[in-house]
Amino acid sequence: MSRGQDVRAMFSKIARTYDLLNTVLSFGRHHAWRREFAAELLAGLGERPVVLEVCAGTGDTALACTQRCAHCRVVGIDFSQPMLAVFLKKAARRGVSGRTLVICADALRLPVAGGSCDAVACTWGARNLSDLAAGVREMWRCLRPGGRLGVIDFFRPEANLAHCLASWYVKLVIPPLGGLLSRDLRAYAYLPGSIARFASRGEFAELLRGVGFENIRTREMTLGVATLFFAEKPAR
Repeated sequence: MSRGQDVRAMFSKIARTYDLLNTVLSFGRHHAWRREFAAELLAGLGERPVVLEVCAGTGDTALACTQRCAHCRVVGIDFSQPMLAVFLKKAARRGVSGRTLVICADALRLPVAGGSCDAVACTWGARNLSDLAAGVREMWRCLRPGGRLGVIDFFRPEANLAHCLASWYVKLVIPPLGGLLSRDLRAYAYLPGSIARFASRGEFAELLRGVGFENIRTREMTLGVATLFFAEKPAR
């Protein structure tokens, strides 16, 4: 089984408990992170933006966008059908099914026309891409000129006290607690290793610049536990 297939099977297995675990393990902060993220992602993009969420999972970020903007349309793409099934149920409960499309597909081969999206979001999914650079290039391709990319993730820690504390929590607290609540010890044991293999903030910024993004900016959330990245595709 390839790494991509292995990760897809793992997330599909925990789909039903994924939202509960996000809330418990972040002390409820992930909702606020997503609201702030949606507000900045959509700022200035017009009244009817098209938002693509890559590695959409259960759709909390896409749904935060529909709450922020009454007329935006969202497309959620993920390789786990069970995750997307939860996404669809939540969209129906919130009355936004008419503005929501979900597609089960690979983030490295997005079934989306080039230049068709005003914004692309990827929240806590970039670490799981088997080829990060290829994934970022696909996000770039889907954006219209002047469009905006937003990413939230757990980046490889840097050497300061806040980041060390965040790293301690991710390594020593999340795996056993997540495994206990989800009844899948392996799924949350995967998290520290995925962060260790991932880019640092500086490396990710350099990758974005190399692809062609500009106006790159970051914001650390809750002592650096998570970092928000925003970047723009040049309008020219």
